[in-house]
Amino acid sequence: IAFISYVKMNYVDLDVSASDLYNLSLFFTLPLTTITIVFMLAFKFIHTVMYSYLAYFFILIAIIVILFVTVRTIQHMFKGEICIEE
Repeated sequence: IAFISYVKMNYVDLDVSASDLYNLSLFFTLPLTTITIVFMLAFKFIHTVMYSYLAYFFILIAIIVILFVTVRTIQHMFKGEICIEE
């Protein structure tokens, strides 16, 4: 959403900032959820407490990131900055 909004607000096709927003959304959230699943599976098969703690830690971080992005998106929707009809 940040990428699309930035491009529409600044009337650009793809500049460095837009590219950074796009790459951040792809390469931050996907590895975060992937590593969470990896630690959960490691705990399931190896039964080491460290993997359990790491799984819970990354679940917490993923929830915080998702909540932050959701709140910011809703704030910008109510301000009329994103998700507007053209």
